[in-house]
Amino acid sequence: MVLANSVPAFIQEKKFLKNVSPATLDWYKYSLQAFEPVLKLELNTSH
Repeated sequence: MVLANSVPAFIQEKKFLKNVSPATLDWYKYSLQAFEPVLKLELNTSH
């Protein structure tokens, strides 16, 4: 599982379910880019 794949869904959820402003959506988009190297790592979810 790669968390970076979930970022667009997260932003869409905030847009449609929480009705946040376009400025807030931009803030999410650009803020999450700072974490892109970590979000692109493969998560080992098998325990």
